[in-house]
Amino acid sequence: MTIRGKLSIVNRAIVLVLAVVWLGAGALGIVLGLIHGQLLLVVLSLFAISYAVLWFRDVAQHYSLL
Repeated sequence: MTIRGKLSIVNRAIVLVLAVVWLGAGALGIVLGLIHGQLLLVVLSLFAISYAVLWFRDVAQHYSLL
């Protein structure tokens, strides 16, 4: 049995929560960066959003919570 088959619903929920947290942090960073004129914060926030997309992709490919 692969490790993917051993993951519980709790682990799957944690992966989904991580995706949402990274997405929220990225969105908030973009808003704050634009308000305060901090281009570096906007760029770093785009990296956070791309990391969130990776977590969402992992949820969609491996765990199918739907």
